[in-house]
Formats: sequence, C-alpha cells, structure tokens
Amino acid sequence: MFNFLFVSLAFQLTGKLSVKFGLLALGNVVGLFCNSVFYSLNIVGVDYFGEVFRVFYVISYPLLNMMWIVTFWSLSLAILPNPQNMKMEVES
Repeated sequence: MFNFLFVSLAFQLTGKLSVKFGLLALGNVVGLFCNSVFYSLNIVGVDYFGEVFRVFYVISYPLLNMMWIVTFWSLSLAILPNPQNMKMEVES
C-alpha cells in the first residue's frame, strides 16, 4: 500500500529519480521497522494482558500503520517540492 501511494504521488513532482527511489527505499525500511515493532507489541501485549489484547491490536493496527505512512509520505513530499507551486507562493 505504501509503495502504491508513494509512487503515484511522488513521481508527479520534480526531482532526481535517484532521490525518489532513495526515499521509497527508506520508506520501506521504516515500514519494516514499524511493523516489526507492532508485531513485538502484539506478542508482549498478549502475553501480559491476555487474549483480550488481540481485539485492541486488531482495531489499532490500521491506525498505527496509517500514522507512519502519512508522516513519512508528507515528509518526503516536503523534500520533493514542485517548483510551479513555489513560484505561485512567491508571487502571492
């Protein structure tokens, strides 16, 4: 999901292709790290709180994923500005 969103939006902006692929790879590494932390949180939560923690995890997992995806996506879009938008801001 992250790769689809990133590619469909970031490649419309100007910038070097190597920077875009670097940001995409960095996003995949961040996603792998976040998902391993979420999985570890699930294992520890179930051991500590019992099976009722799985309900909390199932509800909160999409929200947690959305938080890191939106944050990384917005930061990467700030790195790749569109020069046409920059000119319009200066003229205003």
